[in-house]
Amino acid sequence: METQRITDSDQVQGCALSEQSDGYLLWDMRGVLLVEFQEHDRTVNASSYCSLLERLKTAIRTKRKGLLTQEVILLHDNARLHTARLTLQTVEQLGLEVLPHPPYSPDLPK
Repeated sequence: METQRITDSDQVQGCALSEQSDGYLLWDMRGVLLVEFQEHDRTVNASSYCSLLERLKTAIRTKRKGLLTQEVILLHDNARLHTARLTLQTVEQLGLEVLPHPPYSPDLPK
């Protein structure tokens, strides 16, 4: 499962985003699970990210019936909101697993 931030120039399902909004697209190998839009100047913090993860779990339950009985692995980077104590607690509470992501290193192949 991957997360991607949507910018003003991107389009989702043929609908261009306004300059006043940002969005997040969460998907797995079978397709889109959740598209979220928010105000352009809104700050994303651990609390809002945890809310997004809760909505993601609902989307998985709705769109991928039976998947939650298996292991769900979340791939995100080491941004502070992804490694915050609140986020780690929420991930554990939701029964998700996080795929370890190495810290930035110029030695890693591009």
